[in-house]
Amino acid sequence: QLARSMIQCLSNCLFVAAIVYIPLADAAAIGMMGPLIVALLAWPLLQERTSVPHATAIVIGFIGVLIIIRPGGAVFHPSSLLLIGSATCFALYQILTRMGANVDSPATTTFYSSAFGAVAMLAVLAFVGQFPANIPDFLMFCMLGILGGAGHYCVVRALAFAPANIIAPFQYFQLLGSVAVVFIMFGQLPAAATWAGS
Repeated sequence: QLARSMIQCLSNCLFVAAIVYIPLADAAAIGMMGPLIVALLAWPLLQERTSVPHATAIVIGFIGVLIIIRPGGAVFHPSSLLLIGSATCFALYQILTRMGANVDSPATTTFYSSAFGAVAMLAVLAFVGQFPANIPDFLMFCMLGILGGAGHYCVVRALAFAPANIIAPFQYFQLLGSVAVVFIMFGQLPAAATWAGS
């Protein structure tokens, strides 16, 4: 549980550090490497076999991520590597969640993650924290916590019922949600390469 919680916290920190430099929709698209990594790790770590169609999808998905990141291109930003790290951590979090699904309940697993994240971030907050400037910002942070916690609980619950390599691809729905939220809140749409890679 401690390893899971640390990895989840690291995944979130890497993602937040990267979106300072990379548009949110592009960051979400790069983060879609997570299901690919889960599928690659599910066999050696969980003995959950990946079928030929799954393996083909992994290769196609990785090509899509390369199209989005465009390594070596003029638009490549080193923060893309933080997003790859975030996706890798999130994949390991899902693998460890699946490993512990037969031991602890989803509520217990979610509690450990939330408690670790809260303690770790409170330690950092003392040095770099800033209280939200107004009530709407404060309420948005509260909503972020509630929705994030609910989302992680649903992931943990799903991983208690099905193999990780089957559950992980449902993360692709997050891409649609990210594009919608970014458009509604910031009026931005992803670049053409992001659409193609996605």
